This record gives sequence, structure tokens and C-alpha cells, in this order.
Amino acid sequence: MSARPDKTPYDGERFLYHIESTARNLGAGFSESVTRQVLRVFDDEWQSRVIQLKATDVEGSALHYRYYSNGSVAAIQRAWDAGLIVKDRSPTMALAEEADATFNHAGCDFNAKTGLTKTWAFTGDRVPTERILQMKAMPQSARTHAGFFERHGLSSVFFVASDFDKRSMNIYFGWKPRNRTPNWIREFARDVDGASPTDDVIRDVLASLAVTAVVATTFSWDRPDLSRWSLYSLGVPYGGQNPGQRRLPPLPPRIARVHFEAPSLNFEPHINIAWSYGKAGRYMKIEKSYARDEAHFEATEWGGNFSASGTHGAQDI
Repeated sequence: MSARPDKTPYDGERFLYHIESTARNLGAGFSESVTRQVLRVFDDEWQSRVIQLKATDVEGSALHYRYYSNGSVAAIQRAWDAGLIVKDRSPTMALAEEADATFNHAGCDFNAKTGLTKTWAFTGDRVPTERILQMKAMPQSARTHAGFFERHGLSSVFFVASDFDKRSMNIYFGWKPRNRTPNWIREFARDVDGASPTDDVIRDVLASLAVTAVVATTFSWDRPDLSRWSLYSLGVPYGGQNPGQRRLPPLPPRIARVHFEAPSLNFEPHINIAWSYGKAGRYMKIEKSYARDEAHFEATEWGGNFSASGTHGAQDI
């Protein structure tokens, strides 16, 4: 299996311009000085790794960009040294350090205006949920949901993230094929907050699931509940891709602009879509690859099948 080459090689100045132009197109904030610092501090990652853009349908919300990794790049120390994050003893930082030390550093997210917002770790091949909940820095709110996870078949985890902006954390579970049903979604939603996505949204979610699907949950250290949950469809087919008649869902205008107008060096950019729910409201999110073959990286470096065609990976998560 070989990686699909980009149309154009990565160039830092071009990437900076593309971040700025996309932020302007979305009405999102942008800081040239902050972005230049981020591109300088993590130059090796931008030069060699998969790069992705992401945004939500919420007007005025941030444009984010990220790199992918599969191993220690001393990201937290480098960010500290450069002043991109504050050195503190917060539980968010404690979890970030523990996750990077225990598992493989998977990447960082950056806000186009403010800089580093999130670090996340790849836990490996279907790590049991029980092991994740035993992490020393894990919030008690996540531990108390152990029965909830078991009840809904969320038995394996492949990412843990620390969100410095929101002082929260995320657990990303594999969404098993047998649970990808309308009833599962409705029961899961009711068990969280008594609400459920509409029938139209449920149909859109399930119709988009080509290969790999993810359930994401958000917890914090200062509240007992599951504050947000999301359903992710990875490698959504579009254009000429159509395995099993899977399809791109209807996109709100703001993220449609990302899909159709945001620059990418890829001939056929990789698209992920998420539907997110919580007390603060609902939103949709798009993630679009900017540089290098995302499906190839995820198959060869992370060992999963994340491609729309199903030809790039080993096993469905």
C-alpha cells in the first residue's frame, strides 16, 4: 500500500495564507504572529505529518488546525518553552502529561487566533475502557460513568485528549458496527440528558458511516456529569466515492464552505463529520485534510481502516 501524493508540496508561507484566508471566509479569528510561532515551533510536524483543518457550524466560532503524530515529539515541553501553554499544575495538564507518557502522542490542535488548545494521545489497538479509567489524572466524573459505558457497549478507547481552553478532557470510543442503529443512538442520548437527535439527523449520521465511526465524550474535573457527546463519521464518501451508497450528509452553510472552499493540497481530501450534543447546545463539525494522505497514515501508523473506499486499512474499530 502506498500513500497518495499531494497535488502540491507543503509550504509554510502558503499554509499560513490558507489558514488566514479560511478564517476570513468563516468569520473566525486569526493572529498572524501566533500562527507563525506555532508553525515555527512545530515545523518538523508541519513539514512531514498529516495536517487537518476543522470548524463547526456555529457562527463566529474558531477555525482550528492540527497535525497527526504517532510517538513522542516532546510536544508539551516544546509548547511550554515557547510560551504556547502556561506551566501549571492543573488536572488538564496532569492528564496531558500522563497520557503522553503512557501512550503515544497523537497530535495537537491549534486555534487560528490563540494557538495551542488541545493535546491528544493514541492509546493503541482497542485499549479496554477500564484501563483508561484507571489513569491517575482521570476526572472522577468519567470514572463514575463506568457502568454507563458498559451499558452502551463502549468497551474500547483509542484516543484521550486534554482541552486547555475548556479545562476538560475527551475520551474517544470505537463505535461498534452492531451498535450503529437508530435505537442505540436514541437510548444513548436519553441516558445522557433525556434528549435525542431528530429522526432526520439519525438517518444522516447512519447514512454517512462508510468505514469507521467514533463516540466521543467530554468530562471535566469540576462537574459530575457527561457534559458533551459526539458521533463521528470518519472518511465520509463524497463526489466519486460511494461505497455501499454511503453519502455526505447535508452540510450547514458554514461547514459547507470548509468542504467546498477551504484549500487542500490533497487531490481528494479526507472528510470527517461529527454531530455534537450537550447542555450548551448542538453543533456539527467538519474535519478536512490539508496535507498528506490521512487514510494512509491512520492505517499504517494507527492500524485502523479510516478510508472511504475501505482499501487503506486493517480492521474497523
